Amino acid sequence: MTPPIMRPGRASDLPAILTINAAALATHTQAQFCHPFREAHPDAFLRVFQRQARKKALTEPDGVNFNVVIEDPESGQVIAWAFWRRMQGAALESKLEKCRKELQPTTLDLSSTTVDAERSISTDKEWSSDDEEGSPSASRCRVRLAHALSAADNLLYFSTPHWYLSLLMVHPAHKRAGHGTRLTLWGMQRAAAESLPCLLVASKQGEQVYQRLGWRMVGRRRYPKLEDMPDEDRRREEGVLGKDALEEQFAVLGPSVMVWGDKETDLEVFERYKSAMEGMTDT
Repeated sequence: MTPPIMRPGRASDLPAILTINAAALATHTQAQFCHPFREAHPDAFLRVFQRQARKKALTEPDGVNFNVVIEDPESGQVIAWAFWRRMQGAALESKLEKCRKELQPTTLDLSSTTVDAERSISTDKEWSSDDEEGSPSASRCRVRLAHALSAADNLLYFSTPHWYLSLLMVHPAHKRAGHGTRLTLWGMQRAAAESLPCLLVASKQGEQVYQRLGWRMVGRRRYPKLEDMPDEDRRREEGVLGKDALEEQFAVLGPSVMVWGDKETDLEVFERYKSAMEGMTDT
């Protein structure tokens, strides 16, 4: 049996990557939280996150951004995808500066976040998918609050040089075959060669994979509290979703922030997973 092929991503992989991304949205904590009207506007919801995936998938390797895929040798289709970022120097400082701006009072303005929760589905085509807040599937208030907390968490956990696993997705039909492990090890190898740690924000489903590879939880991403919402936004969302549903959505547990490579003993994982690393290509 021919083993799966690990290689750099190509533009021609985009359709397969978007298929994998669409399947992953059901377990994406921030996507679910920020888009409470996604069931009424499924196409708009998908467009927002397909745009984000498309932008990453089409990023050329530049020493900072790395697309790595696993291809099924029989079908030739991409069945798993990772997007790694090498965060140091100018790339890191640019990210941190963006986060600092996100937290400025003039940027974090909640006075204009009120959503019309009864927006017609016909408005799905009247907004740009570049504007997540404007999506009829989204809560403008939740998006703005969540982005601000994400910026604060970035400054807290991701302010020193590191390699960052931004995305890791495996096609549902090909899970539990070690593809996620191989794509994670790819970046871990490169970070170790530079004596840098790796960081990521883990989905609930991914935590066990990372723990087996020696990753440790150092905190959690924070999400807004219900009391953070302006009263008018809260009333409108409660009117559409119901009080119980709204309270349940705001009780969300943030995903784990995990680290690997900040301890010398972390390198022992490479010996344990030596066979999984064989044949891994260099981009």
